[in-house]
Amino acid sequence: MTIRIALDAMGGDHGTKSVLGGIPLCNPHSSDVIFNVFGNSELIKGMCKKDWPHNIVHTDKVIPSDMKPSYALRYGRGSSMFEAISSVARGESDAVVSSGNTGAYMALSKAILKTIPGIERPALVSLLPNIDGGSNVVLDLGANTECDPNNLFQFAIMGDAVARALLKIENPRIALLNIGVEKNKGTSIVQDAFKLTSNYFKDRFIGFVEGTDLSKSTADVI
Repeated sequence: MTIRIALDAMGGDHGTKSVLGGIPLCNPHSSDVIFNVFGNSELIKGMCKKDWPHNIVHTDKVIPSDMKPSYALRYGRGSSMFEAISSVARGESDAVVSSGNTGAYMALSKAILKTIPGIERPALVSLLPNIDGGSNVVLDLGANTECDPNNLFQFAIMGDAVARALLKIENPRIALLNIGVEKNKGTSIVQDAFKLTSNYFKDRFIGFVEGTDLSKSTADVI
């Protein structure tokens, strides 16, 4: 099965050349990946070989790194980021990748692609290495400044799915980051999130962990 990835070629700290340089690094791992590359077509063509197998979609606009998410929602239409995300919504691409303005990327993705049923907010997730040679799934890493208990519980569900899909862990252990491991620690928000997560994951929820546990294998999902 061919996987189609929409790529915002105009975002990122190191420019288009760096973004395009990631394509040959990806393809050796899967010959069934086709990129739909969005951006200035003349610039992109000048950096690619003539027999380049991927698709180029020209866009005239670029969302700058300092644009506020609210402005991106208003004025981002026609930009490389907006059009790359929209191609997923139209079913022309299966996934989208951008190394551009993170706030704009999250705002546009939520507005265009929506969230799946039961998930109110998106989350930034990363695999952090631990001292035992494995990885911990950690989220949210910056998409939200404030969260309620339901948001934190939903992050646990998403993290569980990531651990199963990427780390191939059959029954991931779930933990909630707090200022201490004792059950009485933390705000009412994390206390209520504790109850929701515990009721859902049962024995797989190991409770609260502290910042030092981020580099340990205490839990699979934090």
